[in-house]
Amino acid sequence: MAYFHDTLLARGFAQVRPGFYTRPLSPQAGGPLYCTTGEDGRPRKLLLWQARRVLLQGDVVTLAALEQVLSRVLGREAGPARRRA
Repeated sequence: MAYFHDTLLARGFAQVRPGFYTRPLSPQAGGPLYCTTGEDGRPRKLLLWQARRVLLQGDVVTLAALEQVLSRVLGREAGPARRRA
């Protein structure tokens, strides 16, 4: 819900409806990302996934944990040219 909203929008997610966000990614990066937040009233509940894999799930997820996972996943979108040796 509002706890994650600004972070998700800043990382390129679009809000489809309250509590549900999507972000396109290339097939090489695993395809689109999907995120649901606070479905049962818990303000920090989050589920972040791609096709066939859950990236982050929990009843009390921190912004730091979300940022860490998004940095790892979205970093692949840039390709190997940006990676450090």
